[in-house]
Amino acid sequence: MSGVIYIENQIIFWSLKDEILCRIPLNKILAIGELTFESLSDDYFMIFILEDGSTKQISFYADNFEQLKNIIAEKFKFEFRTQLANSIKWKSALMYPLEFSGIEIFPNANSFTVSDELLEKIRPASNSR
Repeated sequence: MSGVIYIENQIIFWSLKDEILCRIPLNKILAIGELTFESLSDDYFMIFILEDGSTKQISFYADNFEQLKNIIAEKFKFEFRTQLANSIKWKSALMYPLEFSGIEIFPNANSFTVSDELLEKIRPASNSR
């Protein structure tokens, strides 16, 4: 089971059973991407880079993901296109801001840290929306 996604008061929630796995305020999202680990089931995630440089992830297989995808596409005014759906190895890529689509988010498989260099690139693009 991959949990359930819902949105309340402009905050995205991802929960599993009675536990909230993450909360993501829509107004704090700086960039959006995707991540896959390997050819295991349930290993495909949407990544959110927040204003403070932290990241949150939500499973593509969670209930209501299509609704989230539509809300994100409308809010950030971009066509939601995945790049890694068929990947069978560790890979991450930005989807939004569009001018950075395809750029690796986590080049190191041992780290979920966004580089300062990448943050410096995406912050001005996100501020202009």
